[in-house]
Amino acid sequence: MTTPKWTAQTVYEHNQRLLNRKAPSPQLERPVRDDALAAPQVEGPDTAQFLVRVTSFRRRLLDEDNLAVKFHVDCCRYAGLIPSDAPSQTHIEVRQEKVKGKDDERTEIEITTTKEELCLTQYK
Repeated sequence: MTTPKWTAQTVYEHNQRLLNRKAPSPQLERPVRDDALAAPQVEGPDTAQFLVRVTSFRRRLLDEDNLAVKFHVDCCRYAGLIPSDAPSQTHIEVRQEKVKGKDDERTEIEITTTKEELCLTQYK
C-alpha cells in the first residue's frame, strides 16, 4: 500500500477545506448558584490553652531530655488532638515514675484544657 504524496497544491486544498469548515458555536450555560448571598461567617481563632502532660513509667529513670517528648506532642498535633504546640497555646509537662517490672512500663499522655479534660491516652 502506498501513501499519498502531498504536493503543494494538495496541501493548499487541504488547508482551504479546514479553514472553510464551520464549527458549531458553543452554548454557554449559566452557573448554578446555591450558596448564600451574604458573606460567610468565619470562626475566630482557637484561643484555648492546653496542658499536655507526658508521664513515663520506667524501671530505670532517664534524663528528661531523653524521653522524646517532642515526638509524642507532635503525634498528638498530627492526630488533631491539639491544634498547635506553640508555647503561647500549649504547656508541656514531663514526669517520670519508677515501676518494678517490665509489664508496668508505659507512657501516658494526658491532654487537658483550662476548662475540661479532653483526652487520656495510654500507650504501652
